[in-house]
Amino acid sequence: MIPMEKALGILTRRIRRRTKTQEVPLLSCLDRVLAESVKSDLDLPPFHRSAMDGFAVRAQDVKRAPCRLQVVETVHAGEVPKKKLHAGQACRIMTGAPLPKGADAVVMVERTELASDGASVVILEKVEPQENYCPRGEDLKKGRRILSAGAVLDPVSIGMLATVGRPVVSCYRRPKVTILSTGDELVAPGEPLGPGKIRNSNAFTLAELVRSYSGDPVVPGIVRDNRRSLAAAVRAGLRSDVLLLSGGVSMGALDLVPEILSNAGVKTHFHRVAIKPAKPILFGTTDTCLVFGLPGNPVSSLIGFLVFVAPTLANLQGKKVEPGHWPTARLGVETRTSPRLTEFRPHTLARDNRGAYRLDPVEYNGSGHLASLLSAEAMAVLPEGVSKVPRGALVSYVSLPQPRLA
Repeated sequence: MIPMEKALGILTRRIRRRTKTQEVPLLSCLDRVLAESVKSDLDLPPFHRSAMDGFAVRAQDVKRAPCRLQVVETVHAGEVPKKKLHAGQACRIMTGAPLPKGADAVVMVERTELASDGASVVILEKVEPQENYCPRGEDLKKGRRILSAGAVLDPVSIGMLATVGRPVVSCYRRPKVTILSTGDELVAPGEPLGPGKIRNSNAFTLAELVRSYSGDPVVPGIVRDNRRSLAAAVRAGLRSDVLLLSGGVSMGALDLVPEILSNAGVKTHFHRVAIKPAKPILFGTTDTCLVFGLPGNPVSSLIGFLVFVAPTLANLQGKKVEPGHWPTARLGVETRTSPRLTEFRPHTLARDNRGAYRLDPVEYNGSGHLASLLSAEAMAVLPEGVSKVPRGALVSYVSLPQPRLA
């Protein structure tokens, strides 16, 4: 058994430089990580344009408003002016339309009165030069970098990629993650629950966790506790970027995962880490696959994922996430802990009267108590080497996935 910090260091060294890229259409880019830098192919706006519906004018012609000007043409968005403005002239213009040569301001339509025949307009108020006028390149200059490699693409950045003419961009590929739930005791949801059986919750929790970290989960089904079935499932799973096994990594007679992985050519880098829950966790590699053996208890499986698998998936997609670097908050109550282990306990996050985050414990009955996490927002990280952590102590915490809509 090794300390958590040593295990995280081993993991960090093994997940570097494993990123792969692919070309992705814009409509599939949300939350993807950009693998290239992108520069603008144009000035934005690409021409002097009107910021308002109104009349393009020469500001010097309307210094003594109200005044009447001749309307020489109308320009809508998407059209190009055909005439240059001279003294005493105006151009009726719509928002976003290019300004005619000679114009240096726009009078909004609410401050004008158009003649019934449309041939002239009364300007009711004067404007200053450049008023309601968007010069070419005001927002963005051609050749300017708008996004760097490593950017996580959100709706605004995707809109900018469309603006600069990029229908497809290079992104880091989402890792394919095979999830194997092992155990003769497991029953799929919806199937009859016989004596001594439990429902397979881990496959569903892990699949959604993989999706939440932008991986592509593959869930073949329950794998029974026999060497032939498990070996076949492992061989298939090793064709993925990441293989997650739930259960079968402890010390029981049917905990076959370490043996099967070794026989399949997986090099084990650690097995058993001084944490609670998830102590039996295993991490190994092949030349092409990262392998995690997670304990079968649901909270143990979740903690193993959040601490070790989540930063792995992030780094495989080009994000620079340091495993074990978590935010901190102060404990709301004194807490007894296991001195030889780093413990993860469910807590809520609240603001104290100074606005700092405080961790308050929720009812928790151990690593099988998944229901306790329904009311929790974080897992407090209680350090090893002490038997109790005092109220007000500053500790790290691992955020739990939260509903996206509140």
